[in-house]
Amino acid sequence: MEREDIIRLVTEEVMRRLGTPQPVQPAVKQALALFTGGALGLEDALAQLAQLQNQGVRLTVVLSKAAETVIGAERLRKALGMELDIRLATDSLPKQDLKAADVVLIPVLTQNTAAKLARTLADTTVTTLVMQALLMGKPVIAARNAADPKDPWRVQGGMGAARPTLTRVLQDNLKTLESYGVALVDAGTLAAEAMQQLGLNGIMTQAKETAQKPSLPKGQGRRVIDAAMIQVLAAQGETILTVGPQDLVTPLARDVARECGVDLR
Repeated sequence: MEREDIIRLVTEEVMRRLGTPQPVQPAVKQALALFTGGALGLEDALAQLAQLQNQGVRLTVVLSKAAETVIGAERLRKALGMELDIRLATDSLPKQDLKAADVVLIPVLTQNTAAKLARTLADTTVTTLVMQALLMGKPVIAARNAADPKDPWRVQGGMGAARPTLTRVLQDNLKTLESYGVALVDAGTLAAEAMQQLGLNGIMTQAKETAQKPSLPKGQGRRVIDAAMIQVLAAQGETILTVGPQDLVTPLARDVARECGVDLR
C-alpha cells in the first residue's frame, strides 16, 4: 500500500471519529507512457509528463530496446523523479500496468512505430501494448511531431524534402491511427489532452477552489488538506495556502508543501 493511501485511510478514520463528513477523494489516475527510440520533441514531452505528475497522475514508463539506448532510464529518472516506475523491453509484458492505466501515452511517436501500428503489427513490446490498449477501449494519446513529415522540427532539420508519394504514405499512416482511435497531438499539448481524457480539468479547478476557500468558523466544518491539493496549487503557481484552525493537514501534505515551495499559513 502506498504511503499516501495509508495516510488517507488514517485521515478518514480520524474524521469519522470526529463526526466530520468525509471529503470525497478522487481516485488516483494512472498513465502508462511508452517510449521508443525517437528523440524529436522529447524534451517537450518530458516536460509534459512532469506536468501530469505535478497534477497527481501516477506515471509508469515502458522503454523499448531502442529507447534504452537513445534515451535511457537515467535520463527519465532525472526528468521525472528517481522513484519513477520503469519497465524494460527485457521484462515480461506489463499486462497489469496496462490494465491499471487510465490512459496510454506515446510521448514520441516515430515514423517506424506509426507505420507498424497503421498495419496492426504488434511485434514489439510498445506496439503490442498500444494494440491491446485500443482493443480494450483505453484512450491512447501520441505526440505526432516525430512521425509527421511536414512537422516544422523535421523541416528545419533538413528532413522535409521527401517526394510527394512518400510524404503522402507517411501522412496516411497518421490518418489511419486517428481512425483507430489514437489522439494525435503536438508534444507541447500532451498533458492538456491527457487531463481532458482523464476528466481531471474539472477536478483540478474544484481542488484549487476548495484550497483557496477562507477558513471555516468553528463548528461549521473543516477541510482535509492532502498532498493532491498541494500538488494542484503548486502546478497552478500558488505559493501560499491559508490553513484554518479547524483544518486537518496530512503529514504527507506538509512534506509535499515544503518540496513544492507552498507556504502553509
